[in-house]
Amino acid sequence: INVNFDRNARNQLRLLGFLAGGLGRDPAALTKYGLFFQSLEAKFELLGMHEVSLGGYRRFLSGLLNFHPNKRMWKERYYKNIYSFKQRSLNAARIQERYRGRVDLTLQVGVLFDAYWRDLTLPNIIFTDWTARLSSENPYGFRSPLKGRDLASWLDYERQAFQNAAHVFTRSELVRSDIVNNYGIHPGKVSVAGGGVNLEVFPERAKSLQKTGFPVILFIGSEFKRKGGEVLLRAFSIAQKRVPSARLKLLTRDVVPRDLPLENVDLVPYVWDREQVYRLYEEADIFVLPSREETWGDVLLEAAAYGVPSIGVSGG
Repeated sequence: INVNFDRNARNQLRLLGFLAGGLGRDPAALTKYGLFFQSLEAKFELLGMHEVSLGGYRRFLSGLLNFHPNKRMWKERYYKNIYSFKQRSLNAARIQERYRGRVDLTLQVGVLFDAYWRDLTLPNIIFTDWTARLSSENPYGFRSPLKGRDLASWLDYERQAFQNAAHVFTRSELVRSDIVNNYGIHPGKVSVAGGGVNLEVFPERAKSLQKTGFPVILFIGSEFKRKGGEVLLRAFSIAQKRVPSARLKLLTRDVVPRDLPLENVDLVPYVWDREQVYRLYEEADIFVLPSREETWGDVLLEAAAYGVPSIGVSGG
């Protein structure tokens, strides 16, 4: 990316960041992006990661217009509608105006808005782990509330954001291929950057298998159905016939249906306290994540950091 600035006057690139629905007190976002932001600050002069989500009456209006009786689908509809896309883009533009002359490059995380909305001359780069088109292709529709004309309009806005960007970074080759082949973005403009492990310090000691005397299986997934929780419970009930002493520790935010097999299953209350989560990895022999839709799977990398082998799926 060619950025013109006086290298003699400064040693660091001045970077302005944007994120939608991920800052503030959201523990999920702080876990997912906290170390990413710290790494950026170590490399560049980071002038803050700014929240561009709707506030005030706009937030209320978007919530009202996109109401759905299912709370999770309501959340998806709230974030993924044309009105919200435009308003978040305008918020990013207003913030850029305040920093005019003090920034060399902007960075937006995700594609819920376009930081280049007003044809600003400031180059923008995008870092994303998924696209709306990939969500729309998923047969379960967990993260795709848009249909028909609304979906087509959203994909057009998303395509325009990719075209406006100076460069696009993705976490996976799957997403890069989708942006190149289905959004028509030049291959040289899209790079796979991967995603780091959300650990400040890697575990020092290697875990010894079956130190408890029985195998412990671990599942961590806030969304029980999308992460394939009931698939795992049914598979575990079959596995117990061969290994009766096995135990499954299942951590999810959702309510687990009581008609599923729960023998030797410990339902762990959902927490974001990292020390408690790390203890679960230390106690586990196998980590399992049979997701129906997965944009990246940070937990798989965390399990690997603790020396825990994983069972996953080939999709996503």
